[in-house]
Amino acid sequence: MFHNYYVYILKCKDDSFYVGVTNNMERRLMEHDTGLNTRCYTYSKRPVALMYVEHTTSIHAAVARENR
Repeated sequence: MFHNYYVYILKCKDDSFYVGVTNNMERRLMEHDTGLNTRCYTYSKRPVALMYVEHTTSIHAAVARENR
């Protein structure tokens, strides 16, 4: 069984970058944009812009790519 995972890079309003992994890119971007989690790095750095997305079917590959 295959799953979808995404490694993504966001550019924040202060020109910093955030790299993350998700299994639902649309939902995760909405969470960053709305500031759903006040403890998230991007919370005080909104708005964010999606700069890059890479798809994989392996969570291990996604996390390894995020760490690079």
